[in-house]
Amino acid sequence: MESKKDSIQTEMKIQRQILIDNYLPLPQIKEIIYQKKRNLWERELDQEDFLDLRLGVGSTELRGQISAPEQHFSLVDDELLQEVYNVGATSRTLENVPISLNFIQHNIVAIIGTALNKKQFIDGLLLQTLAYHSYEDLKIIVLTNEQNKSNWEYLKISPHNWSNNHTIRYFATNLDEAKEISLELEKEMQQRKFKENKKQQDTYPVATTRSSDDQSLTLLDNIRNAQIRSKKLPPLCPFYNDKGELVPSVV
Repeated sequence: MESKKDSIQTEMKIQRQILIDNYLPLPQIKEIIYQKKRNLWERELDQEDFLDLRLGVGSTELRGQISAPEQHFSLVDDELLQEVYNVGATSRTLENVPISLNFIQHNIVAIIGTALNKKQFIDGLLLQTLAYHSYEDLKIIVLTNEQNKSNWEYLKISPHNWSNNHTIRYFATNLDEAKEISLELEKEMQQRKFKENKKQQDTYPVATTRSSDDQSLTLLDNIRNAQIRSKKLPPLCPFYNDKGELVPSVV
């Protein structure tokens, strides 16, 4: 019985360390970029952790199942059986570990909070996106307005914010620019239908929006409508906007 307890504790330690190693705090992620470490852009499209981003620190359950008999009433005291019940009831919660969210599985996300907290949070998500994913696999689309564009201009130097042929930057501050991006994405989506390279077909753009005006919704709706028409199109991930009622419904 003690060996079973030890096995559970060992597995908990292993899974805890895996989470700590795979979902680093932001200061360490910055170093990945600054020092061009080997894990720069290491996550690929066919991997489970693609766009699986750290949200913070918390508690989660141990992955896997521990088989134990269900406890039932008995007139006979059985100390060994009771010990088995105790092992089965042992807490399997991993405390103080990184908590993540997969933005492929949850492809439309709203973030609620103060402007400062939202900005800091989205910057953290973008930092992970830039560090872990190649610009060949993922694009970042910024939809904002003149008033707020300074918050996101640091993304302009990122290769993730450019088309592959470097002819258009995915950064819109007005409706005309949003329409231009929309048309470019429509062309890209049509071209993918004729490509045999699966990796190219599955490239994922990520849309981020801070705007509370209609231009962002126009582009989001255009892309969403294109998604409905084709099964081959990428998921859409608008991180947040100012008003909860502007969050588009799940595609």
